[in-house]
Amino acid sequence: MVFTGKSGSFAGVFLDKTSADALFVLADNWTPIEGKAVKGFEIAGHFLVRNRIALTANFEDGTSGVSLATVPAEGFVRMGAPGL
Repeated sequence: MVFTGKSGSFAGVFLDKTSADALFVLADNWTPIEGKAVKGFEIAGHFLVRNRIALTANFEDGTSGVSLATVPAEGFVRMGAPGL
């Protein structure tokens, strides 16, 4: 399961791999994206295709952009996604 989370000034996108009881940070607002400071993230429906995750980053300057994260196939198995 992939979800966004926020605590105080921290915002991030997380992957919860329940089969391994592990939580991974895919993106967070401590790391600039394309040189811009990230304020928060949004995930739309149908954001996950096999091991690729699309997310919208909202930047401090009021702009936003869509980014694509690829989780290594050996580290992520999605039910119903043959070949992973």
